[in-house]
Amino acid sequence: MDSAADRASRATCQSRPAVVACIGRVALVAKEGMFFMVRTCLAALFCLLGAVAAAAPPRPNVLFIAVDDLKPVLGCYGDPLAKTPNLDRLAARGMLFEKAYVNQAVCAPSRNTLMLGLRPQTLGIYDLPTHFRDVYPDAVTMSQTFMANGYTAEACGKIFHSGKGNHDDAESWSVEHWEAKGG
Repeated sequence: MDSAADRASRATCQSRPAVVACIGRVALVAKEGMFFMVRTCLAALFCLLGAVAAAAPPRPNVLFIAVDDLKPVLGCYGDPLAKTPNLDRLAARGMLFEKAYVNQAVCAPSRNTLMLGLRPQTLGIYDLPTHFRDVYPDAVTMSQTFMANGYTAEACGKIFHSGKGNHDDAESWSVEHWEAKGG
């Protein structure tokens, strides 16, 4: 006959069949007296471990490559002249975007759109020198969203437009933006 504690232990973990199976094995071994306390503690531990495992699914690694001037001149886009085996292999394993639209025919507004999810019409930025934080100081970039969710965000090269009066955005990176020496 089940005790009230046994019924409560099973009711707590009903949504976790694997945990219930483990508790069932422990219950078969357990006897009265001291084993009741061991069984109850193990049941609580299995429920806790099951809840932690269910609450923390593994996060994928994210590699984001932003290229605005390349055009689809890569083998993975069907270019017969391009010899890009490493990028082709990466594209086959990841997500390849096959439709790209330009929001503005100037680099900085297009990059702002990519990193902020806001159109040039929304920001009112149509030129190279205006930094988006001058217009929208509280903007949250894609990389800031990743950082707020436990990721490390690093950049190298030209992610935001740098030059012609504009600059990178230090708030968007976990570490200092890497720039090639002399470039």
